[in-house]
Amino acid sequence: MAYTITLGTSITSTRVTATVTDSTTFTSPIRSAVRVFLTGNKQAVGNTIDYALTLTANSSDPATVSSWSWAYEDFDGWVNFFYVIIKDAYDSGTTYNQYDAVYDGSNVVYRSLIASNLGNSLSDTTSWEVITDPSSLAANKEEYNESLNIESIVYQRILTYAAQYNYGNFVSEASEDCCGDCADPESFATYDLLSLLVNGAIQADLRTSLPEGETICRRLESIFETC
Repeated sequence: MAYTITLGTSITSTRVTATVTDSTTFTSPIRSAVRVFLTGNKQAVGNTIDYALTLTANSSDPATVSSWSWAYEDFDGWVNFFYVIIKDAYDSGTTYNQYDAVYDGSNVVYRSLIASNLGNSLSDTTSWEVITDPSSLAANKEEYNESLNIESIVYQRILTYAAQYNYGNFVSEASEDCCGDCADPESFATYDLLSLLVNGAIQADLRTSLPEGETICRRLESIFETC
């Protein structure tokens, strides 16, 4: 049975820590019978990895983990999260297809190297390979080497937490400095530009326009640095 994978992001009120939360409803198999893995990258405009996110999970057990947090550090922009559900515990009586993935009693994930893989021990390196980063299997979705017995998604976002906060601060400070008709025309121009860019970044997230959203976030960052 396929799951409807449901992931979401949030940030603490201090804007120090962001979290991606797994709200997927697990029915058959139930949650304790599967293993979940997630990693994340900050992406650059050219769809290259800027850096890997250092994620802290709320549980070290892939049978129970449901959220992963990281230091936000005002880094608005394009992030990719690679999320995988390994549904099958290895069973020597089951025949596995090539690229099928299973987990063992220590939650180590293996992928079948051969078709019609029946009764071959996980230690047999001609039949199985260890997948050191199970979340990486999400990148194979709809490719020739997709593991068809798992559930996966590449969850892509344009995050704008810092931009929205800084924009609110700019508007607030501009309002405090304004005394009726003496508002600075330059502030109005900056206000209009920031409004356009912040809304553009939010729309890029909604439309999954990832390179465009990353470009907008870098432009916003440069403006806020000079405000």
